[in-house]
Amino acid sequence: MGRSASSAARQNRYTDPLHTVSAERRHGAATRWLRDGVSIEVVSKLLGHSSVTTTSSTYGHLTVEDARAALERAGWLTGREVTW
Repeated sequence: MGRSASSAARQNRYTDPLHTVSAERRHGAATRWLRDGVSIEVVSKLLGHSSVTTTSSTYGHLTVEDARAALERAGWLTGREVTW
């Protein structure tokens, strides 16, 4: 005897926190998490990816762009002196 549709939906709600979110919002959420410093391992788990490699290949482009923005905010690459 199989599980009912509502039982499967309840189970899915607990295993995939983004089950009702569109792909666009899902991508936006993952991007925001990574930009906010959530580790790629955690984001990978939240998205239900089978490996961190999947997450990295999808969101790896953020690394260079975000690193440059962080360096600019810190005063690097702008000609301003950085003091500690």
